[in-house]
Amino acid sequence: MSKTVAIVGRPNVGKSRLFNALLKKRVAIVHDQPGVTRDPNAAELSAGLTLVDTGGWGLSQIKNISRQSNELAEAVENQVEIAIQAAEEILFVVDGRTGLTSLDDQIARKLRAYRDKVTLIINKIDEEKTEFDEGEFLKLGFPRWQVVSAEHGRGIEGVRNTLLKLAPAAAPETEAPIKRPALAIIGRPNVGKSSLMNALLKQNRVIVSPISGTTRDPVTVDLDYKGKGNKVYQFTLIDTAGLRHRTKVSSSVEVFSQMRARDVLEKTNVAVLIVDALDGITAQDKQLAGDIQKAGKPIVIVVNKWDMAAVQFAGGNKIDGYETLQEFEADCRRNIEEALFFTAQAPIVFISAKEDMNLEKVLKEAQAIEAKQDSTFSTPEVNKTLEKLIRKNAPRNATGKVFRVYYATQTGTRPYYFKLFCNQVEGVNDSFKRYLARGFSEQFDVGGCPIFFTFVSKPKREFKMGSLKHNLNRKRKGLR
Repeated sequence: MSKTVAIVGRPNVGKSRLFNALLKKRVAIVHDQPGVTRDPNAAELSAGLTLVDTGGWGLSQIKNISRQSNELAEAVENQVEIAIQAAEEILFVVDGRTGLTSLDDQIARKLRAYRDKVTLIINKIDEEKTEFDEGEFLKLGFPRWQVVSAEHGRGIEGVRNTLLKLAPAAAPETEAPIKRPALAIIGRPNVGKSSLMNALLKQNRVIVSPISGTTRDPVTVDLDYKGKGNKVYQFTLIDTAGLRHRTKVSSSVEVFSQMRARDVLEKTNVAVLIVDALDGITAQDKQLAGDIQKAGKPIVIVVNKWDMAAVQFAGGNKIDGYETLQEFEADCRRNIEEALFFTAQAPIVFISAKEDMNLEKVLKEAQAIEAKQDSTFSTPEVNKTLEKLIRKNAPRNATGKVFRVYYATQTGTRPYYFKLFCNQVEGVNDSFKRYLARGFSEQFDVGGCPIFFTFVSKPKREFKMGSLKHNLNRKRKGLR
């Protein structure tokens, strides 16, 4: 059975730095600004032992961050409470250089109910000669304590070795481990990414707030979703920070957050792009869809907040002159297909994360598109499809030369790659490549999967004057 270790403490005592140091890799965003970590960030320390980095307790009491709403601060603290209750071991982190604060005392009072599983971590003591009031911290009443410097690695190995003793003994493997495709939930800020993740998990695993940028670190969690007929969908869900346009990223924290979110694309199997039902497709949505396409990842387009549209029609209100919800949905689908034409027939699902509407269909489409990524197509079938498509719409270069493909073959999957040997490449542009990709999607039923083509032109024959004279002389002499 898996065990959990929770890292808790007030903001800016070094919890995320300790989290990274124990894992020996940079997982959580580290910054001097208080309140950077919001959602619990979990990672495996060893088999059966999970380390959880939590948000700063008491965020609303820190000066100079008044722009943070009380709602967000309370949500962070609720997540910390949940992590504490679920943990088998708690690392209570304090700042050794600053000394105890009233907020440390408040947290200590809360943790005394869990006294037997608390280890006090006195952080930021970089050297043995660094002075600090040891007795002040021991007055908190926790019998287990260790002095560390998460930034410089001092004392970290001792903490790690102590935690590793908690790991459950390896049980004999009776079943093969579950292979879970990674499903990344992507979208601009405040379109409902965290709401969808919580709805799928049927718990408030991720903080949901109307404040843009609430999620900072990508949040990863395994999902076992039971659908109709006891059908179980198994994925690893990744909730990413809301991706903004690069010119609108306002701080170094957001820069790191955006970099992490884009890195997620490299690791995911299927991307779920969430758009707002009433906003329609924005320029930022197009940019994100393009990023997913360039990364070679299949995409499911999810239109969230559909309940809001339904409510308006049910109340007798019309949206932009549409008579019925069905008419609005059909036009919405058409607009998405036109705006995101380069996604090659990606499936579109209309949902409400808030009302748990159509959630299983999202997973069903994701599962279907994941299964389509490993198909192989026979060379005759590929060439026959190409011939039909080119006959219908062939590119021409500036000289009007007719485009011909001599031979084509599939060269890869995840994403799909095809190599075409042709008489010219001058007339081949992005529009023609998208035309081919759409045709292949239809023919091979791989809608939403990126398809890339490589064109190899026939080498041009070099013209040599000496060879021409030689051939003319041979003709005059009647030689072939």
